[in-house]
Amino acid sequence: FPIMIAAMNPKSIEDAASKGFHVQSTVLSDTKDILIERSKSFKQGCNKLGEKGKLLKFSMQRMLYAAKNEQDAKEKNQLAYEYYKRFDNMFTGPGKVKEGFIEPLPRKQTIEELTENLIICTPEKMIEKLSKYAEAGVDEIIISSSFGQSNNDLIESMYRISEKVIPYFKNNNLKVA
Repeated sequence: FPIMIAAMNPKSIEDAASKGFHVQSTVLSDTKDILIERSKSFKQGCNKLGEKGKLLKFSMQRMLYAAKNEQDAKEKNQLAYEYYKRFDNMFTGPGKVKEGFIEPLPRKQTIEELTENLIICTPEKMIEKLSKYAEAGVDEIIISSSFGQSNNDLIESMYRISEKVIPYFKNNNLKVA
């Protein structure tokens, strides 16, 4: 059965692919340049493997939310910004907890930068953003979708993704799952 290695470091990505493993990565708050660097590393590892390398998949885990409209996108990006203040505290910060709740910490990244980086937008804008991943050679997007919005909003977003976004990529070799 196939095994997928989660890796962020380009050398680790290349090494995993060269040994025959599928690779999952993410760009979190990094730039498109980081996406391209990781994709190139994966391809280099696949090339080292030869023909078997053509069978490997490169996946990216990304925060996706298909907004109803621009206002909904703005509100959800603000919600995600608050989520990432707590995420940063637990994964790259001191891990401060108060009365059982993770404390939000100030972020170096602005909300505008986060909005540009995340894929919390209208379906049309989502297609545009995901197209960059397809162009970079990503085979599959693994959706992370919960950042504090209501369950109903989350479900409606999944419907919009399934009806408006996934059909676009069926013929473009990018699987959104």
